[in-house]
Amino acid sequence: MKKTIAMIAALIMAGSVLTACGSSNNGGSDSAAATTTVAAEESKAEESKSEESMADESKAEESKAEESKADESKAEEAVPELGPLTAAYNENVSANNYSMKIKLSAMAIESEMRFDRCGDDYYADLDIFGMHMQVYKVGDKAVTLLPDADAYLEGDGGIDISQLDTYVVPADSTYVGSEEVDGFIVETYTTPFDMGDMEIDETDSESGASDVAETKYYYDELSNLKKIVTTAPFVGESIVEFEDLSFMNTKIEMPDTSKLTVYDPENPDPVVAGKLVCAFYGVTEDMLKKAGESYESVGKMDDETVQETLGKIASDNGLDVEEMFDELTGEFVEEDGTENAESESSEKEEKSEKSEKKEKSAE
Repeated sequence: MKKTIAMIAALIMAGSVLTACGSSNNGGSDSAAATTTVAAEESKAEESKSEESMADESKAEESKAEESKADESKAEEAVPELGPLTAAYNENVSANNYSMKIKLSAMAIESEMRFDRCGDDYYADLDIFGMHMQVYKVGDKAVTLLPDADAYLEGDGGIDISQLDTYVVPADSTYVGSEEVDGFIVETYTTPFDMGDMEIDETDSESGASDVAETKYYYDELSNLKKIVTTAPFVGESIVEFEDLSFMNTKIEMPDTSKLTVYDPENPDPVVAGKLVCAFYGVTEDMLKKAGESYESVGKMDDETVQETLGKIASDNGLDVEEMFDELTGEFVEEDGTENAESESSEKEEKSEKSEKKEKSAE
């Protein structure tokens, strides 16, 4: 069941995707280019040993220093105008000492997450797609726990702490204003939305679509941030509810993994693999026993058998399996067997092509 396990591993890594800021940062490529340039100049200087070359290198370094200062100046200027409450929130989060427990609702997906950070150390607790993971990073050590399988991974599970979204207002945002709504103080911002290759046509414009995202920050009477609602093109509405939010020095310690099994995606332990797959389907150990199966037996099944077996067990126990990902084909499948709109469109195109061929043949 390598394909199923690969999918589970991908879902585990997807935890960082849903929490990513999405901001582009060209620092890495710029740095690499600068390093290459400096290396080339040093090589030429060594070969020629000429004063002119040395002078050019000195000028180049001075020029880079000036450009660096200019970039820093631009970065300082790129601070958006903020409402007083969101300005305080941004400042507190930027200190990198906080604890936040949130519930994220976006694109028909609901996830609960918790992030604790103290400097460069952090703890992340994610529940996404029914998969639960806990990431600890202290100093240069990191470990990812998989509570559903009583297992763990060495490393941070693909999460980059610098990319975790702390919901600060982006630098290119515009402050619209503040108002009171249902007892909340609401500060509204608009931000240019990266449409990529997508373009808004006349129909989209008539329906109200735009290339701007609107974000509303909701604060209670004590100025505590309680909710953030963002409406973006094509994505729709996403809601972040803060169940707990505090700013303090939180000490983060590495967990005890002595009683857990190491998870190896390439050669997983059958029991661990079975637990992970069952967690994805929502199938419990009691459900397995009633069906005459076990975590180990599931872990030893091939992909097709896993889908048939767990799909039936889930259905027999009243679990909602109307919408599931087909692990083998990657297509989205409904309970009645019909595929998604994309697949239906493909079928229509095929029928249309066959019809055209028949017409040409008749002619």
